[in-house]
Amino acid sequence: KATVSVLYWKKEEGERMSSAKVQVGRAAAILGGCGTGWYFTRPKVLEELHNFSETHKCHAVVERPKTAEEVRRLVESGKKLRAVGSGLSPNGLAFPESGDVSAVSLSEMDGIISYDNTKHTVIVQAGCTVRTIQDFLSEKKMTLQNFSSITDQEIAGWTQVAAHGTGAALPTVDEQIISLKIATPSGEHHLSRDKNPVLFSLAKVCCGTLGVVTELELQCAPSHRLKETILVETRAEAHRHHYARLRTHKHLKYMYIPTEDKVVVVTADPTEESLKEWDVPEGPDALKPFKNLLGKALDEGASFSQYRGEALSQHTTEYEYVKKVNKAEAEYWSLSTGSRVADSFDVLGFDCGGHQWVYEVCVPSGAPTAPTGSDVGFLNELLQVIESNKIPAPSPIEVRFTSSSTSLLSPAYSKDPDEYFTWVGIIMYLPPGSDRRAITSAFSSFRDLTGPIQERYKAVPHWAKIEPSDGEALKRMGGYYKEQLEVYKRYKAEIDPENRFPWSVLDRLREQA
Repeated sequence: KATVSVLYWKKEEGERMSSAKVQVGRAAAILGGCGTGWYFTRPKVLEELHNFSETHKCHAVVERPKTAEEVRRLVESGKKLRAVGSGLSPNGLAFPESGDVSAVSLSEMDGIISYDNTKHTVIVQAGCTVRTIQDFLSEKKMTLQNFSSITDQEIAGWTQVAAHGTGAALPTVDEQIISLKIATPSGEHHLSRDKNPVLFSLAKVCCGTLGVVTELELQCAPSHRLKETILVETRAEAHRHHYARLRTHKHLKYMYIPTEDKVVVVTADPTEESLKEWDVPEGPDALKPFKNLLGKALDEGASFSQYRGEALSQHTTEYEYVKKVNKAEAEYWSLSTGSRVADSFDVLGFDCGGHQWVYEVCVPSGAPTAPTGSDVGFLNELLQVIESNKIPAPSPIEVRFTSSSTSLLSPAYSKDPDEYFTWVGIIMYLPPGSDRRAITSAFSSFRDLTGPIQERYKAVPHWAKIEPSDGEALKRMGGYYKEQLEVYKRYKAEIDPENRFPWSVLDRLREQA
């Protein structure tokens, strides 16, 4: 962690008030301190909160309880509340949507309570970041079972939205929860599969709409190393080998490059081999294609994602130019194939590429031993939409996999434990100096064009990536979650009858049920 000075809050009339010493992780430094360390108290004023990519912001009173008892008293006060985490959700999911709703930051409740090295479990406060927990577990020769791309999320928010890593036998991260404590308007509940299992299956993933989660017990795993391998194939080759890979590799990810017949294939599997750096074959500079496109080299040490961002900064919405950037990326990856051995934590995290618009859906895909073909079919149709409509879609179309979840509102919920799900993400970057308004408009059109494909394949959006304004997606979600919403509606009426924990997306879906 680093300590930085960040100006992140204002009086209601906009007057600059104070800068605070905020302990932050990598992403929070970019965030402007939002969500990972509000350590001082002031008279209640409206504070400006914004998400990582600065695509969503709000002004709200922020409450900062330090104990579960303070959370309980806050919930009992009758105020309308939204629990906010690190502000990393692309849709600003946790932000209050009206002036009568206060934000609740649990950044002061970031302690490790206990652990069990025999059972490989840990109990943590809800404000702990994934990175903080993992740093602690590493010292105890343990690790979380899986990770999404970045690790600066607070653990409660990470699990509440059913975040995920990749691996057809690995569920969404909410399945790591053994038990949890949640403060609701009807009182505090200590839930597990044995204690009110139906409410537990809802409370694990409810996007903060049943109360404030204060504590979680997590199932971990022994520390281990992974051998990561990167190769590049044509689309036909990737599809031909796909199902064998799905069954063979613990972790599997694809990065499709639009307008290029190239797919980056990333696999990772447990190994007893010693730590080893990338064994990329000697040859031309992998960044040379970007240097040629830009006509210059960036500062020494500049990363691949920085080169891509620079290349896209002036022409992000021009189809023919984005094709050139995608071609440079395909050449970069072709020059970067190889393998390495590293700690699982280091392998499973990756660089998201800066500010961006992103939309991700979850596609039911059958069982690894009996796939329906929906994953390959969805991707083929998506690529066809991009290329036939000349959408300036940059790389990658990211494809990851999970097994099913028992959380009723997880996009990967299924009664079949053998079912797997394919997660497909589309993206448009918002590099410095770019026309954010034009990119936002182009991305919205891009997302909307995928609607018919989503309907055909029964794809459902990630909770942290659905925009409340996307009415068509909400209609599809109402059908997908129909049975689960009936259960949610019943428990919501019992636990939070006055809707003190509102969120427009689930409120609208509840009305449809």
